[in-house]
Amino acid sequence: MLNIYKNNGIKLDSITQIEPDCWIHLEDPTKEEMMQVFKKTQCHYDFLSASLDLEEMPRLEREDNQYLIVVNVVNESFDDELNLYYDTVPLGVVILDDYVITIAPQSVSCINNLVNRNIRIVSTLRKNKLLIQIMYYMAQEYLKALQKIDKISLEIEQRMTKSPDNKAIVELLSLEKTLVYFKSALRSNESVLKKLNRFQWVHRFEDDSDLLEDTLIEINQGIDMTDINIGVIVGLREAFSSLISNNLNNTMKILASVTILLTVPTMIFSFYGINLNLEVLPAIFQSTGFVSFFSVCLTAVIYLILKRKNML
Repeated sequence: MLNIYKNNGIKLDSITQIEPDCWIHLEDPTKEEMMQVFKKTQCHYDFLSASLDLEEMPRLEREDNQYLIVVNVVNESFDDELNLYYDTVPLGVVILDDYVITIAPQSVSCINNLVNRNIRIVSTLRKNKLLIQIMYYMAQEYLKALQKIDKISLEIEQRMTKSPDNKAIVELLSLEKTLVYFKSALRSNESVLKKLNRFQWVHRFEDDSDLLEDTLIEINQGIDMTDINIGVIVGLREAFSSLISNNLNNTMKILASVTILLTVPTMIFSFYGINLNLEVLPAIFQSTGFVSFFSVCLTAVIYLILKRKNML
C-alpha cells in the first residue's frame, strides 16, 4: 500500500501524486509501488527493500547523501506460532533531499498514530524533525506495550493466587519471551539513535535536539521498565512453580498417609483370611469383634501419629 502525505501549513493531508517535500509511506508494498517510488525519487532500491525483511536488524547507513535508518517497532498482534504477546518488526526511514520515505512490511502503530492524531507540528518540510517524531512515537509504543504487559502479569498473579495452574506458567513464559525481544530491540534502537545524534543536520533547530533527547530518554526508560518486568515475571514464575510443586507434594503426602491408614486393617483381616487354624491363637484373638476393635484402635493411633507429623 502506498500513502503520500504533505503538510499544507495547517495539518497533514493525504495526496495522490508524489511531489517534492512530501512524506511517502510504503506498507507491505507491491513491486509496482516500489518501482513507482524508486523511479520518482531516485532512492537506492536496496534502501527501499531493506526493512521488508522481517529479520532485518536496526542500523544506520549513508550513501550518496541518502540516509537509511532501520529500527524495530512494536507489533501488537499475538503470535501463536512464536507464543508472543507482542513481536517487533523493522521500520525503515529513508531521508532524501526532497522526500521522506518510510517502509514497513505491515501496519505499524507509530506511523498510524502520527498520521491519525492530526498534529499540526508534523511538517514534511522539516525532514529531520519528521524523522525524530517517528522515532519518538516508536519509543512511546514500547512504553504503552510495557504498561499493558505489566497489567497482564498482575492479572495472572491474581488468578494464580486463587488457583495455580500450568496455563498461567506458560503465559508468564510468553511474557518473559516477549520482554527479552523488547530488550534486544530497544538496545539496538538506542544504538541507532545515538549514531543519528552525531549528525549535524539532525540538530538544525533547538526543539529538534530536545525532541531527540526526549526520545533517547524514553528508550532508556523502556529498557529499565523491561528489566524490571523481566525480574518480576521471573520471580512470579519461579514462585508459582514452587507453589505448584509444593501442592503436588502435599497431595502425594496425603495420599500416602491415607494408603497407610487403609493398609493397616487390610493387613490384619487379610491375615485372618488365609487358611489359618484359629485354635492355635489365644482365645481373645479368635473373636471377630475384638479383631475389629483392635484394627480400629491401631488405625486411630497411626492416624494421630501421622496428624502430629503433618502428614494429614
